[in-house]
Amino acid sequence: MKTKKFKLGLIAKIMAVAVISIIITAAVLVSVSVMRLGRTYEDLIVEELKATAVHLAEQLSDSYSGDWWIGNDGNLMKGGKNVQTVFEEELDALYQKTGIDYTIFYGDTRYVTTIQKKDGSGKLVATQASDTVVKEVLQDGNEYAATDLNIEGYDYFGYYVPLSNADGSIVGMCFTGRNSEDVHATLFKMTLSLLLTALFIVAIVIAISAWINRTVSGEMHGVSESLTSLAGGTLDTGVDDKIVRRSDELGVIGHSTRDLISRIGSIIGKTKEMSTELTESGAELARSSDDASQAATQISAAVDGISKGAVSQADSIRVAKDETDVIRESVELISENVSLLDGSSEKMRVDCEGTRDALNTLISQSKIVFERKLIEFL
Repeated sequence: MKTKKFKLGLIAKIMAVAVISIIITAAVLVSVSVMRLGRTYEDLIVEELKATAVHLAEQLSDSYSGDWWIGNDGNLMKGGKNVQTVFEEELDALYQKTGIDYTIFYGDTRYVTTIQKKDGSGKLVATQASDTVVKEVLQDGNEYAATDLNIEGYDYFGYYVPLSNADGSIVGMCFTGRNSEDVHATLFKMTLSLLLTALFIVAIVIAISAWINRTVSGEMHGVSESLTSLAGGTLDTGVDDKIVRRSDELGVIGHSTRDLISRIGSIIGKTKEMSTELTESGAELARSSDDASQAATQISAAVDGISKGAVSQADSIRVAKDETDVIRESVELISENVSLLDGSSEKMRVDCEGTRDALNTLISQSKIVFERKLIEFL
């Protein structure tokens, strides 16, 4: 037993193409959006870090007067004030509020920072910045942004701003940064949100497509069933009014189908009438055919008689021919005998003429003899 293969209807195929197109479009849009969103978000992070780093550098410079230097106890000094502890507390508070890591460098060394060591033994102080950062900021006096920093084994987005004394000499740096994992986690959430939104939209489109397919296909099946019923000879079939009332192409098809059913119904009705008349004519023709068949039978019998007569006549002609042949042979024989008789007659004529001459001679001689005898007698 063969399994019937499932086939999509026309509307289902159109809806499937539309859904696939929307899915592809959504996938492309989500992909492009994620890439652009990633770049935009990274740019925003850098701008945020820049703003916070510049603001922090200005705030640190304005909070206390005097130059930056390192005290005998190794603490960071600003003017005559030990700012090590104060700045640590302030930066920790800012970190708790913003999630941004802060670091104050004196030279290339971290003196105040919110970044923890990887082993959990405390804050990452008394460590040095990379050579690239030192060159860009401390030596060249530039601000420096990076999206691929590696600090204590962690990836960071960071921004460095130089710190200067009153004479303009660069003595340190102010750093703000975000852990890349936090940035990527946020990007992942945003990407997931976009993806879920796209999936939600696709699901709605699929649901609407399924509803349209079910509705339109159902109505088209109704039209098809009407045509099938009409093809089967059912003239009282019809098209649903709600299909005809539609203002789209399906409504046009429904209206055309209803008109077709009406016209075909009329044609079939006339055809039935013609069929009835044809049946009656056929019956009459059958009767005429019977009469013709009887006449044909009679003609056939007559033809058989004629055929038999012709055969008998042919036999008579054959016998007459044979007798004629005999007569012809007899005539030929008679002709031959006549020819012989003619020869004999000619011979007899010659003989008769000889005999006649002999008789005439004999008569003449007899007459002479008679005359002599008579003379002698007298």
